[in-house]
Amino acid sequence: DLLNVGGTKVNPSEIEDAASTFAEVSDAAICLIERDAGVEEVAIGICLNGPFDSRKLDRALRAKFPTSHPTIFMTVGEIPRNQMGKILRNELKEQILKGLNGN
Repeated sequence: DLLNVGGTKVNPSEIEDAASTFAEVSDAAICLIERDAGVEEVAIGICLNGPFDSRKLDRALRAKFPTSHPTIFMTVGEIPRNQMGKILRNELKEQILKGLNGN
């Protein structure tokens, strides 16, 4: 389940696991979103346990993943998964796009 971020293969679980090490983050998942034509960005949906400073998470992920860190952060109610627990990245993408568009 690798993602292609600007020609670099990225294992999403590495970024998701790093985000989940924050005590305030109960779950996290990434997907790719194309906001500008032909340019995909890494977006992360996060479920929170309480108040949270996303700048702290942003700094940590930028330091650990300099070429594939998320540039879009969105709080979501839950990470969409199938019955086997696999992340449904297209559904997550739709949730994040709706949030970006104010819906």
